[in-house]
Amino acid sequence: MKKRGIYLTLLSVVTVAAICFGTYVHEGRLVLNTSNGNFSFSFDSGGSHKTKKTTDAFSSVQINLRDADVIFASGDDYSLTYTGEKTTFPSYKVDSKVLTVTDPASGKKLTGTLTVTVPDSLTEMDALTVSADNGDTEFDVKQNLAVHSVNIDSQNGDIVFDAGQGITIHTMDLSSENGDIDLNSSESLPVDTAALSSGSGDITTDNIRFEKSGISSENGDIDISGAGDLSAYTFHLSGGNGDISIGDDLYSGSLEAGSKITAGEGQKEMALSAGNGDIIVEN
Repeated sequence: MKKRGIYLTLLSVVTVAAICFGTYVHEGRLVLNTSNGNFSFSFDSGGSHKTKKTTDAFSSVQINLRDADVIFASGDDYSLTYTGEKTTFPSYKVDSKVLTVTDPASGKKLTGTLTVTVPDSLTEMDALTVSADNGDTEFDVKQNLAVHSVNIDSQNGDIVFDAGQGITIHTMDLSSENGDIDLNSSESLPVDTAALSSGSGDITTDNIRFEKSGISSENGDIDISGAGDLSAYTFHLSGGNGDISIGDDLYSGSLEAGSKITAGEGQKEMALSAGNGDIIVEN
């Protein structure tokens, strides 16, 4: 019995040690926090270190990161801020007003968040191109800014476009294989030409005015609101497995998979297709 008791004790110790080691690997070291006579434990992964580097001025951005999240924001200067492991920072350069950002040349994996900042005084940009294989991408700019082209490709991440007043975009191409696409603006945001596509995710827009657009989701809903006067549009609808509602009287119902119809006779054009999801368009 003693041997059995010792064995069980050793087994318990080994099990606890394994759990602690696994937790350390995935969550970081255990830290004791004290405040006002109270205490608590938390995990410090070592991945919350913030490093900021100012850059030369740029008017175009090309980002290609495999596993990091990307935020595009406005602030006081041209800079890059990486929040993650202390010893890592993406490779970058500014050449002919083009900022290029890639994973570190060392090959070390970036899993944190990169924030690209432009000054509030910037009024025009040529291009914003982001390729984030396994990370989210967020556009969070509130200033008056005209962007000629926005191209964001995320294999396994969400795309969030949160714009303030005064943003205008000529061409927009957003795609995510496994993530949602969410566009919203505090005021009407005009986009001349747009292509939005999601393999497995919802697409939602609010207060975005497209002149010509193609929006598709294989496995998710499409919800367009604040698009303006819907009589100004011609809608090209492709059916799948879901309901379709365009305004109050342009179209309401469902289509068989593979079938297509046209609703409206406006100058603006919007092509909508959902393989397995609903389509809703509202004023």
